[in-house]
Amino acid sequence: MNDVSDTPATMETIELEQELRKKVKFVFKKSEGYQIHYVNGAFGGITPRGDVLYHLFFEHRDLPIEEEMTIGEDKKLKPQEKDLADIEITRDLKVGIIMAPEQAENLANWLLSRVDEINSGLESIEG
Repeated sequence: MNDVSDTPATMETIELEQELRKKVKFVFKKSEGYQIHYVNGAFGGITPRGDVLYHLFFEHRDLPIEEEMTIGEDKKLKPQEKDLADIEITRDLKVGIIMAPEQAENLANWLLSRVDEINSGLESIEG
C-alpha cells in the first residue's frame, strides 16, 4: 500500500502552495506581564558566548531623602548650594536583553530606520 504523502502529485501540491504564499502574517500578543518602560540609556557588552548583552535604564537624579534650607535675610527659604561632587545620578535598570549579534544588527538597523523616518518628517515640516 502506497502512502499518499509520498506521491509526486502531493509533493507538487505542497511546492505549489509554498510558491503561492508570498506573505507571512505575524500576530502580536501581549503576555500578562507586559509593561512599557521609558528608557534613556543602555549599558552592556559581549557575553562569553558571543551574544550581545545590554541593560536598558532610566537615568535620573533621585529625590533626596531630606533637604536643608537656610533662611535668608529676606526671610525666604533658600536651598543650600551643593558641591558638584555631591551630585549623584541613578541609573534605574529596567530590563536586560541578550540577543545574537545578527539580531542586534537587525534591531540597530530597525531603530535607525525609525530615526530616519522621524528626521524626514521633521524636514518636511520645517521645509
